Amino acid sequence: MVFMKIAISYLAVMVPVSGLASMEKDTNDDVLWTWSYPTVSAEQRSMFIQRCGLSSRPETASCPFLYSQWNHTWYYIYTSVVKETDALSRVKMFSIVLVTKDFNPEKYEVLCRVFSQNFCRTGSPATMLEAYMSVVTRGTCAMEENGKFSTSDYDVKKAYANSKVKSIIETFGVETIRLYTALLLKKRIVIYYPTHSLQELLTFTRSLPALVWHRQNWGIVYSYMELNDTEIDQLRSCNTYVAGFTDATVESRVSGYGKVA
Repeated sequence: MVFMKIAISYLAVMVPVSGLASMEKDTNDDVLWTWSYPTVSAEQRSMFIQRCGLSSRPETASCPFLYSQWNHTWYYIYTSVVKETDALSRVKMFSIVLVTKDFNPEKYEVLCRVFSQNFCRTGSPATMLEAYMSVVTRGTCAMEENGKFSTSDYDVKKAYANSKVKSIIETFGVETIRLYTALLLKKRIVIYYPTHSLQELLTFTRSLPALVWHRQNWGIVYSYMELNDTEIDQLRSCNTYVAGFTDATVESRVSGYGKVA
């Protein structure tokens, strides 16, 4: 029995997934926090509800898969529209939140989709929890049509390589050297995109660290941040970062050293 506990603990450490939650928009258009494992703080809950695609905010409503860092952990939010054939008669839409310790959007988008399909098919969070625990303890879980999700199929370097460096160079030309130098010197970089271009913001921010490929450090990326005290304090505690915003007033709050005031 002791050996089994040690083995399970070891496997859990190898798979850097640390939390799962769901939110729903019901037929009355109320957004509800419905389930989480393990528990999350009230601050996290508020932030996830604001960021999920169930809100009326245009930037998140147009982005069904959103990811960023918060308090040095990654979160991935996947939003689905309920179909008539799904076992969720009182739900119009729902969002799955996956909290992890690593950056790998492609891996976690697929895993969120697995959880979403299970939930649509059964209408029960228990099926999501079952798949989640299978991933945490074994690194795999069953998918629809006799498929299998395996964490080993998603090498982190493939996630790093999925960057649009060529597009950045074509857009900025010689000015790309400034971005490269800022990254090389571990400066603070703030990126702004308008609210309707959140997906482009996520792509751009994740691509910048590839300019200094030898660093292999995507921990500096804060794909999508907001100008509130909590998130600005998080950036203030970082010596270097690439932070994305959709609030145009961020320009007036950036000092000459790239710090957000």
